[in-house]
Amino acid sequence: PDDVRKEIAAHGVSVMEVARQASGEWSVVTGSRYNRRITGATDCEIGGPVRGSRHVVTKFSPNGTRTRGTLNNCPHGFTPWGTY
Repeated sequence: PDDVRKEIAAHGVSVMEVARQASGEWSVVTGSRYNRRITGATDCEIGGPVRGSRHVVTKFSPNGTRTRGTLNNCPHGFTPWGTY
């Protein structure tokens, strides 16, 4: 249903490339290949040692190589300008 898709799209994270301007202020780099939105419905590839492991095998990815995005994520990360 549309309401469920809307809720899933509302949760997640945004990845943005930022750059410090000559004035010292930070701004988003418009059109950067790194700028994207990751939601609970975003198709993602699993990498590293866990890839293909039985620990990540699901109905969605029977061979353990794909997963879906992030949901209700509470990452720990400070921005370059000191916000959290």
